[in-house]
Amino acid sequence: MEAVAALHGRYDGLTILEGSILAIAGTLQSWAAATDQSVHDLGVAVLKDQK
Repeated sequence: MEAVAALHGRYDGLTILEGSILAIAGTLQSWAAATDQSVHDLGVAVLKDQK
């Protein structure tokens, strides 16, 4: 939690959100390429609503 607090001290919430989205997108692209899946199919499988 200390790292998150430090981020909020230096950046605004939108910047942190955008950085998080870029990190997730990059991870999905790499994972999809490594497993020969489409980014869409992998994203649906991994990021589906967990009710």
